[in-house]
Amino acid sequence: MSPSEAMVLQCKNIPASLNSKDILGEHFRQFGRVQRIFCRPQKNLAIVHFHDHASAAKAKKKGKLLRRHELTIFWQRKKQSPGEKGQRPPDDPDPQSQAGGFESAPVCKALSKSTSGWSSSSSLSRGSPAKKPLATKALQFESEPQMEPSPDGLESEHLASSLPSPLFHLIGQVAETAEEKYRLLEQRDKILRQARPKRTDLDLSKVFVGTCPDMCPEKEHYMRETRNQLSSFEVIPNTEKVDHTAAIKEYSRSSADQEEPLPHELRPLTVLNMTMNYLVTQVMDQGEDNYRDWYDFVWNRTRGIRKDITQQHLCDPLTVSLIEKCARFHIHCAHHLCQEPMMSFDAKINNENLTKCLQSLKEMYQDLASKNIYCPHEAEFRQYSVLLKLNDGDILREVQQFRAELRNSPEVKFAVQAFAAVNSNNFVRFFKLVKVASYLAGCILHRYFDQVRREALRALNVAYSSRGSTTFPVEDLVRMLMFQNAGEASDLALHYGLAAGQRAGGFRHFKSMRTSTSLPLILVPFIRRQARSALSGESKRTVPQPLDLPFSIFISANIT
Repeated sequence: MSPSEAMVLQCKNIPASLNSKDILGEHFRQFGRVQRIFCRPQKNLAIVHFHDHASAAKAKKKGKLLRRHELTIFWQRKKQSPGEKGQRPPDDPDPQSQAGGFESAPVCKALSKSTSGWSSSSSLSRGSPAKKPLATKALQFESEPQMEPSPDGLESEHLASSLPSPLFHLIGQVAETAEEKYRLLEQRDKILRQARPKRTDLDLSKVFVGTCPDMCPEKEHYMRETRNQLSSFEVIPNTEKVDHTAAIKEYSRSSADQEEPLPHELRPLTVLNMTMNYLVTQVMDQGEDNYRDWYDFVWNRTRGIRKDITQQHLCDPLTVSLIEKCARFHIHCAHHLCQEPMMSFDAKINNENLTKCLQSLKEMYQDLASKNIYCPHEAEFRQYSVLLKLNDGDILREVQQFRAELRNSPEVKFAVQAFAAVNSNNFVRFFKLVKVASYLAGCILHRYFDQVRREALRALNVAYSSRGSTTFPVEDLVRMLMFQNAGEASDLALHYGLAAGQRAGGFRHFKSMRTSTSLPLILVPFIRRQARSALSGESKRTVPQPLDLPFSIFISANIT
């Protein structure tokens, strides 16, 4: 601490009757100009800020007697670690001996002022309990009493008077680089966590209330910039600097040793909704050139949204709509990225996340229904749950437990028809349903194509093998089993042991098909054309011009 910074005195043993701004101000003004005084009668303590070091040093030396009561006066240290909170600093007036030293390089602007135009600046004032009373209430900190600003007081006086006392030494700290800002904010969070009362088992039932005003907490901005962990969607173009308006909170896996989040590390529902809308409108149409980074980014950030929802125990129609959009994203990717290599897209992990989304929705629908609150898209997602379990014989029992409104909805009826087609090996009926399905329902049915086609080939093989040496037209196979062309149909037939015949356009049949592993799924243009036609209002027979992914499905999937 330089001499120019040692201008604050901490006075103890002040009788409550004398611990007022008027009395203390009259006493200390005889030694120099006093800027402000913080009184804490309940602790017999006061903090006096002088205009310069010389006045403060004179008051420390000669101001110990207040109306026949002896005061104990110390320098207010710039840094006081939580472990040393109860210790008295030595009576050495030399400010250099008091320098606890916050590790930061020389900087040119204070952290308490905004460093840019983005909504969550690198400021202690924006993230302080003075600006966020909910955070103060949740942390149960003892705040300094409010003070009226003096005529020559600074703008931060009200802020300082409202801050928890352990944070006083951070006021005035400056940080310019991303690393310095991260270290300062990390020090702030460490103090807040240590000052937070320990939660009992009964308190564990209390939910957190998020207060973060931005898509990404302030500290995470600088941490990931320092560690080069920013996505290409979060940096200023042609630089490696974080774009504070585009950074989104990253998902972090829960662990046993992970500390409970602070309120300013959780995003409230309005911010979560803003984040989801940003992803849908600004990011989800940028993956054409690099699906790997695109999918990892959107999946990670939507997963982070779901975690914030879980940690705050949110359950209302708006929360449900956010989970619904996450589920639509995974359903869309299941079909659209089915031909991508595993390094870019793992279908198994995508399916696991889709299942978790649908399970969360199922629980939320039930909780809201108990309050007579019903969501407008519940039937749509009940349909998706059924379509994912067409090979599960118990799914009909679950459907019977739906309320009558859901059971009789067109979406659930469609899913039951698909279940009947798959379980009866009615491949003609199945592909007719695919042709009239909504876009996302078609994406889910796409996973059954190989299964239905295999059983169809088995049935055709048995039916035509009784006629001796016969051939079946490949064109009919393309039409019935919804292949894109004759080559794709022939490849599948050969894969299952049905060799191509000598006649053009046919294949020979054997008495038994060769058991083989399933073929990798192939993107079906018809399903995408289905969504494009519905979005553009064109006839399904018309092939529209190339169009980016139909992202309006993430807002509402009423596409038929």
